[in-house]
Parts: sequence; structure tokens; C-alpha cells
Amino acid sequence: MDEGEQGRGVEEDDDRRFGEEWAQVIAESLVSSGEIDPAGKTDEEVRLEAAHFALNNRSVLESTPFTFNHEERLLREARRYAGEAQTNLAVMLYATWFEHRLNYLLAWGARRKGMSVRESIEIIKQASVYQKTGALFQLVFDERLAQDLAQGVRQLADARNQFVHYKWPSVQMTELADAEPDSGLEGATVLAEKMVAGLDDLHVRIVLRGFGRDRFGGPSAVS
Repeated sequence: MDEGEQGRGVEEDDDRRFGEEWAQVIAESLVSSGEIDPAGKTDEEVRLEAAHFALNNRSVLESTPFTFNHEERLLREARRYAGEAQTNLAVMLYATWFEHRLNYLLAWGARRKGMSVRESIEIIKQASVYQKTGALFQLVFDERLAQDLAQGVRQLADARNQFVHYKWPSVQMTELADAEPDSGLEGATVLAEKMVAGLDDLHVRIVLRGFGRDRFGGPSAVS
């Protein structure tokens, strides 16, 4: 195969992946907005129905909000840092991913409680991670966030804040050789992956009502 053929093959693969990603985005948006009911259907059947809907209901599709976010990149970078044993940086990105996911879930739920987009955003902006995983979550969804999920997210958010706000423990000069910048974070990335799985399951159950492949995959860099 010459270089030209190889180049065309790469472009075709990129086009195919782009098309698959768009098909997933459209299907998730239509399911989350209530235009498509995924009950009793396979993921492929939902994507096919979404494609037909898009072709036959252009005006509705144009008014359907599509959500693009930084979640996949945040998670990819968090796992990369975890694989390089840079735990503080990994935790910072994992915790940011948690907030992105929680904010989306709460905004989605608040709008279904009759709040406007502006009202839902204002509530989220004013709430702490503890409130988002506690009282606010219960008010929006009429159920408590699982205790282990709430505690794990809070624990890692606290670790992120200590790093971001430079709240590191001080050591004597004689102890510098043995000092570990990521001390106290043993097992943090393993816990973080459990929280990712838990929040992703929550998103699939509440928003997508069972539709959606494991978009974020397993931890490629975390054992």
C-alpha cells in the first residue's frame, strides 16, 4: 500500500469515528429530551431510530439542545497522569470530571422540575460539592445519592482542593529526601475510577434510561 492509500485509509477511519460519535450524541440528546423512548430497544436500535428521527423531523432536531463537554478529555488526561504516578494531578482532573458530571445531572433534573435553564445554572453555581451530593441531589431527583458514591466524590474533591489551594503539609529540611509529594493519596486513583463508574451508571439510569454504551471505557492506566 502506498502513502496515498494509507492516508485515505486514515481519513476514512477518522470520518467513520466522527460519524459514530455524532450518531451517539444525537441519540443521547433525543433520549434525554424525551423524544425517543429507549425501553426494550438495543443501543443500535436507538441510534437507528435517532437517525430516522433526524432525517424526518429537522425542525424538532434543530430545537433540541446538544451537549458538548470536556468529560472525555478530562478523564483521558486523568488516567494518563495516574499511569505516570502523578496522583495529585490525576485527582485534580478526576474531581473536575465528577463536578462536570454532577452539574449536568443536576441541571437536567432541575429543568424537569420546571426550572428554567438560568435558574438551574444559578442553583448549581451556588452549591458546594457536599450539597450537590447531598440535599440538592435529593431535592432534584427525590432519592439520595448512594452513600459510598457521595463520600468518595467528597473525599476526592477535598484532596483536589488541598492541591489547588496549595494546602500541602510542611516538612523539615532534614526530611526532604524522604518526602512524598503525593503522600496520603494511596488508592486515590482506584477510588476515583469507582466513582467514575458510579456516576456513569447514574447518568445511564436516570437520564438515558438504560441507553448508552460505556462511553468512557475502563481505566487503561490504572490497575
